[in-house]
Amino acid sequence: MDERPGFKHAILFIPHSINRIWRNLLLLDIVIWVSWWFAPYGAAIFAPPNDIYLMSFGMFVLLLILFLVMIRNWGYVQALPTHVKIVVPFFQLRIPYKYIDNVRMMEFRQLFNYRELNWADKRFLQPYFRETVATLHLKKFPKPFYLLRIFIPNYLFLPHETGFLFLIEDYLRFNNEVDSRLVAYRDRRRAKLAATNVSNINRL
Repeated sequence: MDERPGFKHAILFIPHSINRIWRNLLLLDIVIWVSWWFAPYGAAIFAPPNDIYLMSFGMFVLLLILFLVMIRNWGYVQALPTHVKIVVPFFQLRIPYKYIDNVRMMEFRQLFNYRELNWADKRFLQPYFRETVATLHLKKFPKPFYLLRIFIPNYLFLPHETGFLFLIEDYLRFNNEVDSRLVAYRDRRRAKLAATNVSNINRL
């Protein structure tokens, strides 16, 4: 059994998603600061001393942007000896190998029907339709699905099956890492079951 942890494969969807959020917030922040600058000459609601509230909101949005930039590379997936670990900002999920059916490499466009996607999903996912992704097919989720949906982005779930998909750079390496550990887990399980059967026979 390979006791070494697998490589931490960065999930490319996450920085893409966070980059889109902070860029939109940056536009909002620019509008806020421009409004603050012209507040004394504009609407009375933003005139001094009320302009301090506008400035405070602008500072809050700026700090939020900096925070998002800091965490955009936190997401990764890793094959460990006893489980696969998925890490996204503020949440991590451990999937023991007993929950895993198989791991495959698939073209992204095989997983989604482009016509069924809404406008926002089409805009976000379209650049990836020619990419190959690693897909982790599960027998069942290790935690309640409603809980996972709160913390894990929708685009990491397989659309029509139980499992996850990962857009990562070295999907072949991840596939081999998971597959080898899954085979080792099943071999250990068969050996343990065989030993238990022998023990039961000897007792007879």
